[in-house]
Amino acid sequence: MQANIEDVAQLAGVSIATVSRTFKHPDVVAKKTRDKVLAAANELNFWISHSATVFQAGRTYRIALLLNDRFAS
Repeated sequence: MQANIEDVAQLAGVSIATVSRTFKHPDVVAKKTRDKVLAAANELNFWISHSATVFQAGRTYRIALLLNDRFAS
């Protein structure tokens, strides 16, 4: 089973919010803390889910193309 953000936070000894900030806004996280979070994420083979990020933001940045039968042949 894939590790989740809670697993990374627990291993790194930080909050879930800090893990999230480390991936989304690394410039606002202290280097020492960022290094701990990234090391824990690497150890657990964790990565931020693009789908979860899209869901939270409410934007998919996708375009749908609909074709009728005349163009679908």
